[in-house]
Amino acid sequence: MSGKLSSYQSLFGGKAPDLSNKGVDIIYLDPYSLKAPDGHVFKLYKGKRLDDLVNDIKENGIIQPLIIRRTDGGDYILSGNNRNNAAKIAGFKEVPCIIKEDISDEQARWLVISSNLYQRSFHDLSYSERIAVIYEVYEIAKVNNYVMRTFNSDDDEKEKQSASEIVSGVYDLSPRNVQRYYKLSNLIEKLLFLLDEGIINFTVAVDLAYLTEVQQGFVADILKEKQIKISTETSKELRKNRTGLEYDDIYKMLVKEKKKKDNKKTTKSKFYKLPMTIVEKFFDEDNQDDVDVVIEHALEEYFKTLNN
Repeated sequence: MSGKLSSYQSLFGGKAPDLSNKGVDIIYLDPYSLKAPDGHVFKLYKGKRLDDLVNDIKENGIIQPLIIRRTDGGDYILSGNNRNNAAKIAGFKEVPCIIKEDISDEQARWLVISSNLYQRSFHDLSYSERIAVIYEVYEIAKVNNYVMRTFNSDDDEKEKQSASEIVSGVYDLSPRNVQRYYKLSNLIEKLLFLLDEGIINFTVAVDLAYLTEVQQGFVADILKEKQIKISTETSKELRKNRTGLEYDDIYKMLVKEKKKKDNKKTTKSKFYKLPMTIVEKFFDEDNQDDVDVVIEHALEEYFKTLNN
């Protein structure tokens, strides 16, 4: 895991809350009474991974208790959403839990992220999950009075480390890439889906994040309708000319790119490579023009004999 709980000190300046089950009471709660935290960004396991977890829990039970934050509004899962979901599927009526009551909202958010990244590395997450993680930790850094440097700012003067530098140390990213992930939190859901599915790439997504939500909606709808693969050249053009862009303007830019690609497909030349043994056998010099002329003439003669 890149973002370790030891990085907690970088964000809060103190010791991380103890999440071990040593010396603490374990209580058993109804899995259906437990809630995911507000704004939970991590996707539940699906497919084989979920099936394996369900089978393991049926066979061995839940070995690692869930970490629960108890509030006036209910019991929220800080660690163990997938175990709780698998326990429901397995038919369990109760799950082992450790209750935490003395932590702040920011600490709770950080612990949700950290516990999930114990299971998977940052780069194993989908793009939408990575974006949400960076946004959350960046906001935690800001809340704790770290200086936020604006995107693409040249101002290096700061009293403390910038939020981007704090987060870059946690997740092994450059400060610039941290800022790019943070910018991607402006993407609408439709474009986040396209990014996760590989229909648009990371650089294109960053450019599109500068558009308004309405403009982004136009882009997503046109890409889907016309089955267009948007290039970085076009995304940069959209970003550069974003002020006042309307649907028709965006449509023309995207369809123009599709036409270019379609033309390239229809005019693309096909090549056949002759073995060097044949070239050396029939040609004294490696002159491409002579080779082309001879081959064309030979083929004409060959197909004449076939038709006779």
